Amino acid sequence: MQRLAETYEESIEHDNGATHVFSGTTETVEALATFVANEQQCCSFATYEITVEPPYEQTAFRVSGPEGTKALLSEGFTAALGAQ
Repeated sequence: MQRLAETYEESIEHDNGATHVFSGTTETVEALATFVANEQQCCSFATYEITVEPPYEQTAFRVSGPEGTKALLSEGFTAALGAQ
């Protein structure tokens, strides 16, 4: 989570979740993949999407799910990043 907090840029809320944007790609993708591997064990209701598009300077991580997912994200993942 430290790597993600260091590269965190912004969060964009959606009705059913949020997209978190990080600078960089390789290390960020690795950190996000590890996060998803751990989280899918306890949060199997959520959908996780990692997007890297040219020019490969940012990584977008979208988490969505049923009602309550956005609130859960705000209390956990988003708060750990130091996001508002």
